[in-house]
Amino acid sequence: MKPTRKQIKDVGLVFVLIAIFVLVLSVIAFGDGSGYKTSLPSASEVADICEADQYGCVEYGIGDSIQIGGLLWVGDPEETIGTDSQRGVELAVDYLDGQFDGVPGEVLGHPVEIVIADDGCDATTGRRGANNLADSSGLLAVVGTTCSSSSLGAADRVLSSKGILMVSPSNTAPELTEPFVGQRFYARTAANDLIQGSVVADFAKVKSGASSAVVIHDETVDRTTSGKGYVQYMTLKQLKELDAGSWFDPKYSNARIPTLQEVLDLLAENHFSGVLNVELKTDVFQYSAIEEKVLALAEPYLAQFSVIYSSFHYETLKKIKELRQDSKIALLFSKKGKQRLDLGEGIAVEGWHPKFSILRSLPPFEQSKIPLRVWTVNRKVEMQVCLRKNIDSMITDYPERALQMRKVIQGV
Repeated sequence: MKPTRKQIKDVGLVFVLIAIFVLVLSVIAFGDGSGYKTSLPSASEVADICEADQYGCVEYGIGDSIQIGGLLWVGDPEETIGTDSQRGVELAVDYLDGQFDGVPGEVLGHPVEIVIADDGCDATTGRRGANNLADSSGLLAVVGTTCSSSSLGAADRVLSSKGILMVSPSNTAPELTEPFVGQRFYARTAANDLIQGSVVADFAKVKSGASSAVVIHDETVDRTTSGKGYVQYMTLKQLKELDAGSWFDPKYSNARIPTLQEVLDLLAENHFSGVLNVELKTDVFQYSAIEEKVLALAEPYLAQFSVIYSSFHYETLKKIKELRQDSKIALLFSKKGKQRLDLGEGIAVEGWHPKFSILRSLPPFEQSKIPLRVWTVNRKVEMQVCLRKNIDSMITDYPERALQMRKVIQGV
């Protein structure tokens, strides 16, 4: 994702200064006592350390320059975000001697040299720039990249594979620092999209004084509508303008994203008397007070039909129970071993909603006292399995097909 020109205009310098000082601190770990509370190791100790380290050491002779790389989006004259970051690096190096005098500072008697490569704001250019920087024998570390797309699986892997630290002042893609996904020698000083998104959404709700609960499967509208973007960043008016049906079948081209209120009204108007499953999508984003809002919306309809609240995020289910003890909750899960009869603290579970693929790993439901509602059951053979085993409910994209098969198999 390419950032806008103004994205880090005001705060980018701060992030770059933080990034460059993180890199410099890695150099001054062996200080000389003048301002730093460490002592120099002996030559033999240094040799032992370098030999034992998987990546070895960067060696500098007397007076040699320490190179700090800048892998930044500087090749496009129409975009200044990378150039802004480069200026920040230059200022940080200038200030190493405690003053902005236009003269690059030194670390332990070594002048600091800045080497810039373009990240292109894309993976191919980012990988090429990272390889070019890594070939520099005096390179200690890198400030970059500007764009997440330049880092993901490209620059971050190239540099980490060589043991070169890269600190980004502006990358926001969450996966860059996810456990077991992010690279060992990658770090950043900017908050990721999940954190920023949550803060922005909360701020927008406070400023607008209102929010709506809508019924949609994903956190974004990209897959199931004609639009793009995160649901939580869009107004209800913007959501209502999207085509939410053509992706499934052209005959549904007039379908729009419904609010939960509209769904509840529709069920009431059609005299629905079954069980409504409301899944709260809080396993990726935490939506402020969503539990209170959903409970309040459902309250007037409870005399007509039942509601069960399900989620992959079990803390949400706990909160539902705290807010209304007689609420029914169900655990959504896609892996073995997640089935539980309670969530602790006396919080009972009233349903299991497992993925169809792990159905066989669950205890025989003939012996289970908890309802099973299996997802996502779209194929005929899957529907046959569920119907012949008398599973309580199927969650499917093809309800008409499921009803026809139920009539054939169960005669209902």
